[in-house]
Amino acid sequence: MKKKILGLMFTLCALICLFSATNITAGAQESGTCGANITWVLDDNGTLTISGTGYMSHFFDSPWSASNVKSVIIENGVTSIGRSAFDNCSSLTDVYYNGNKEQWQSISIGSSNSSLTRATIHFLPNTATTQNGNTFTVTPRNLPDNCLIMLVCYNNDICTYVGTYNYDGSSSVPFSVDAEYDKVKVFVWNDMSNPRPVTSAENVL
Repeated sequence: MKKKILGLMFTLCALICLFSATNITAGAQESGTCGANITWVLDDNGTLTISGTGYMSHFFDSPWSASNVKSVIIENGVTSIGRSAFDNCSSLTDVYYNGNKEQWQSISIGSSNSSLTRATIHFLPNTATTQNGNTFTVTPRNLPDNCLIMLVCYNNDICTYVGTYNYDGSSSVPFSVDAEYDKVKVFVWNDMSNPRPVTSAENVL
C-alpha cells in the first residue's frame, strides 16, 4: 500500500512538472500594453488575451487589430475596460472571463465598446486560495464536478507535499500541510486517467 501511495505521488509530481513547464499557445501575432499593469496578446487564431491587474487605458481606436479579434480571454485582475478598446471588433463573439459573474459586473466598461457588451460571456473555471498558518483553503469557482484539485508545496524547487481532493461541489476545500515549503501552487485536472489541466495553475506563494 505504501509503495502504491509513493508511486502515485511520484506520478503526480512528474505530471505537475510536465504541465508547469509546458506552455501551449498559438503563435503570437501582436502584443503590447493597455494599462500600467495590463498586457495583451492577439494570437493567429484571433484570440485576444488580456492579463494583469488594475485599470485599462482609454483609447481613440482599438490598440490591437480590431477586425482580427474573434474571442477574448480576460483575467479577473482587470478592473476596467478602457473607452474604445473594442471599437470595431465586429468579429468578436465570445468573452472568456477568469472570474465569476459578480466580479464581471463590477468591471467598469468605457463607452464605444458595444462589440464587447454584445458578445457572449463565459466564466472560466478557476480557484482562489487563502492561507491560515499551515492550512490552505481552496475556493473553487466554476469547476466541473469530479475534477481533481491538487495543492502542491515546494521547498527549494523540490516537491515536498501533494494534497489531492476529488471535487464534489463543495464551496471550499481545506488542506493541512505538514511539510516545509517556500512555494505553493494549486492545480485542477480533469482526472488521473487522462490528466489535462482544467485551469491555469494558481500561484499561492
